[in-house]
Amino acid sequence: MKKNRYIFFASLFFLGIAFLSEAQETPQSFKPTFKINGRIQYDFEFLTMGETSTAKNEFRRVHFSVAGNAAEKIKYKIEVDFARAELGFRDLYLQYTAGRFGDFAVGSMAEPTSLDMMTSSKYTPFFERAMLTNMQDFRWGSGVHYSNFNWFGNRAGLQLAYTFNGVNTTGFYDNGLEHGGNFIARFSGAPYQNKDKNTLLHLGVNYDNRTNDQASGYQLKSRPENHTGERVIVSFEDGGNVKRRTSLGLEAAAGVGPFLVQGEYKRSSIMTDETTFKVTGYYAFLTWFVTGEHRPYKNGTFDRMNPSRSIDQGGFGAIELMGRYSVMDAPGAYTTFEGMETAGKTQDVTLGVNWYLNPYVRVLYNFVVTDFAFKAPAPNDKELAHLIRFQADF
Repeated sequence: MKKNRYIFFASLFFLGIAFLSEAQETPQSFKPTFKINGRIQYDFEFLTMGETSTAKNEFRRVHFSVAGNAAEKIKYKIEVDFARAELGFRDLYLQYTAGRFGDFAVGSMAEPTSLDMMTSSKYTPFFERAMLTNMQDFRWGSGVHYSNFNWFGNRAGLQLAYTFNGVNTTGFYDNGLEHGGNFIARFSGAPYQNKDKNTLLHLGVNYDNRTNDQASGYQLKSRPENHTGERVIVSFEDGGNVKRRTSLGLEAAAGVGPFLVQGEYKRSSIMTDETTFKVTGYYAFLTWFVTGEHRPYKNGTFDRMNPSRSIDQGGFGAIELMGRYSVMDAPGAYTTFEGMETAGKTQDVTLGVNWYLNPYVRVLYNFVVTDFAFKAPAPNDKELAHLIRFQADF
């Protein structure tokens, strides 16, 4: 679509002016900076359904990145994932920092589609994000991005993105920009926060509109909050080709000392040649730091937790207990799991514990019960999962 290209190239034009202006104003004495970061997540998953049991292990994430400043106001980041012996781009961008006017970037960044999605996997309390995040095919998008968290005395922020339908393993290559684009917007913040008492209230709303003129046989593939098991397949073939998808999400979280309550609700409309399907997802969870810590909050998301006494200081680290209820519901669509048709509603109950040895190393355990609600009688419609992760980042 021509208007998509106009928006894209207009954004590039104005961002190019900003980059050129910065290059002219930056003293020649400036030296580019860089910092190397990495992340390893090594998982064991033990899944049982009826009489069938499987035991698997994998490197869930192996991220390596270089980030820094190419000029005083121009940042860059290059991040790749080597898990599963494949090279995939993650954060890969140039960003111009315009002070109170916000940050402008071109390249690949996480699309601002939910609180759970915007929280880094380094800091998410659970093994996997909630099922509602599966309404988004991939966490990152390549295109033009904007963020500004200077609203209302730095208490709230606006995030915008216009991204395209390239595939990350092929360098986000999209040989025809007119084949579809995605508009994403999120407004979020903490209307109340008391850092001295470690209390806060987070509220947010997000929206995305995704078009694809070449969509045919489109499916949603939802993981029941483990990673090595089979997926729930949601098909919309009865309505013809999928032309557009829109989603509206609501976010809320409240932290009081060592306790955090968080929940989200998202409703997606899948528009085809003949009809519109509705898909709904929601979750709620509670976490409790038994050792008294709290989860830090910054720019509309949660950040790195620091144990009161890490093992490096002669302590035991921090212990976090948690529970979550999560639902993905697609009435009217054709939904299957391992070839068996379901009623469309998948429910997860998760209990877990995290052991933070220091701010950069933790061990996770999750026990997940998934109810698939098969239409035909089945020996067992519940999957049990024991999940263990060893994680470190630097």
